[in-house]
Amino acid sequence: TAPPCHTIGLFFSNWNTSMQSDLLMKTEGDILQALLKYVPQVNYKEFDQTSNAKKSRATLLHPKQNYTIGETIRIQVDICDHNGNLKTYGGDFILARIRSPEHKAAASGVVKDLNNGIYHIDFKLFWPGQVEVVVQLVHPSEAVAAIWRAKQMDYDKISYTGIFTNNSVQEKTECYSYLKSSQSVCLYVDEREKETYSCLKPLTLSCETLTFFQSRNSITSYLTKNEIKLLDRSNIAVTIPNDFPTISVFSINNELLLSSEKCYLGTLQPVPSGFFHSGHWYPSFCNCRSFQNDNDINSCLQGKDLYFRGDSTVRQWLEHLTSKLKNLKYLKTTEKFKSRAPMLAVDEQRNITIDWRKHGHPWITVHLNVIKEGNYVSREVDKIAGGENIIVVITVGQHFRPFPLELHIRRLLNIRKAIERLKARSPKTRVFIKLENIRELTSETLRFSNWHGYIQNLAQREVFHGLNVTFLDAWDMTVADNTNNVHPPQHVVHSQVALFLSYLCHNSSD
Repeated sequence: TAPPCHTIGLFFSNWNTSMQSDLLMKTEGDILQALLKYVPQVNYKEFDQTSNAKKSRATLLHPKQNYTIGETIRIQVDICDHNGNLKTYGGDFILARIRSPEHKAAASGVVKDLNNGIYHIDFKLFWPGQVEVVVQLVHPSEAVAAIWRAKQMDYDKISYTGIFTNNSVQEKTECYSYLKSSQSVCLYVDEREKETYSCLKPLTLSCETLTFFQSRNSITSYLTKNEIKLLDRSNIAVTIPNDFPTISVFSINNELLLSSEKCYLGTLQPVPSGFFHSGHWYPSFCNCRSFQNDNDINSCLQGKDLYFRGDSTVRQWLEHLTSKLKNLKYLKTTEKFKSRAPMLAVDEQRNITIDWRKHGHPWITVHLNVIKEGNYVSREVDKIAGGENIIVVITVGQHFRPFPLELHIRRLLNIRKAIERLKARSPKTRVFIKLENIRELTSETLRFSNWHGYIQNLAQREVFHGLNVTFLDAWDMTVADNTNNVHPPQHVVHSQVALFLSYLCHNSSD
């Protein structure tokens, strides 16, 4: 029997009930073991025995002619193989959402795997109008098993070239995201963090002259012929047919289902955590301010120092804020490597500082990546003194997708320890963990499938549980919006920033 389905809904419902344990003494191995229940163990011989979205069906249980906002509808999904036979086990990676395109409205659903080929999906109705249900079979359980096996197999799915420079001399060698067992290597080791990468020694230059990295997908094959077929683009995120029409939802005075609670740090976030309407995000658990007015943003940020640490999805926050606030100006950037160099923006009049730095290796890019401009996030957090007006936002995940999960867990555990040290010296410092968002379906599936993001988000919730941090659920937003882009569009980025600011500044003026 396969374990529970890999879905946005079950992701959170299972975490809330079965993963709330004391993590103070948990090790990398303990965390990994806790996550293995989400990895399907399946055996099949023929491709026709795998899940097929077009042969499957979604059915509305207990249908009514009309519904009222606040009600919950339940969809039953019967997953069948290519021969039309109902599957006898679960483990499929399913994403589900409701939407009303004319209102620019959407929300994710809560999925329960019955482990017999049948899934129940619950959707809360947040807005009035005609509502359409969309259920996607992102990967059959057989594909998930193949992706997991390849993920855990080794670190060589991404190949790195190290560029050593000294004045006019330049040499290139192969580099690795681990200790390469060779005598002629340069080792780059952080003893405390137990982080290591290595490069073959250049012919003439010293190891200290390593200046740039470039990466590329390796050509190593990890899959069988059937598995390659399962990961073909035509078999990814295929919509399961509904046997029911759109749903009619009504409300008094056409009102939305909105929360009146303030957005307090550490608030438990239900599933779904919110919904889009008219292009704006409305959390289901608190009243998020719109922050469309520049004065409201300036007022909220005045006197605050923001430290954004991680990948380019949080750099987007800085870029968004500088595009909206005319007095928030960049002080430091390296134009040639702007997207990867540290970025610092300041509003001197209002005493606002926003500082973005990318995380250290691994960083995946075909462009030149300056080694010294990235650092392990735990080391960066250790540099922050902290204080009531100090805000830290961390996001680590997209660049870890191709690698064994242990690498990501180790990095997260090191970050947790650094946050604990920060909180010990300055308890009033506010720390946010921004979860991964979904990304392009055209990305190379074996290395960058959204299933990697799913399991890594589980790891983040497991590692940071019990710590005084606030999660920002970029995953749920982008599933609802169907944002298949590693860098979400502006209305999604603004929604993330507005929710973040709503935590910082409760008083509503919009």
